[in-house]
Amino acid sequence: MVASVTKEIARITSQRQYFDGFKHRGDNSRREATVLEFGVSRAIGESVNMESGRQIAREFRRAILAHEPRLLQPQVNFKSAKSQSGVALFDVSGYLDRGDQILDYKSQFILAKV
Repeated sequence: MVASVTKEIARITSQRQYFDGFKHRGDNSRREATVLEFGVSRAIGESVNMESGRQIAREFRRAILAHEPRLLQPQVNFKSAKSQSGVALFDVSGYLDRGDQILDYKSQFILAKV
């Protein structure tokens, strides 16, 4: 289960939303996320500094909440940006409910500038 969740989060956070910026019919702030909003709207291929890293972390959390329900109470923290290598690190944590037990979840994801 842990490996499956990690794989899915990596997939979610490495995909740019194809429909980013499009207005949906009946658009309002309370509507549920749809598959048209899969992925993240920013960050892929962008340079990352401290402020943009925090914004990307919020975007990753939104995408995880919308598309990975197995991770409960997800938290995403920007760890560092190594500008010379073009790599940003994000810690993702939360809980996994296996039915008979609640597992702590923690993994690190790398966002490379391309």
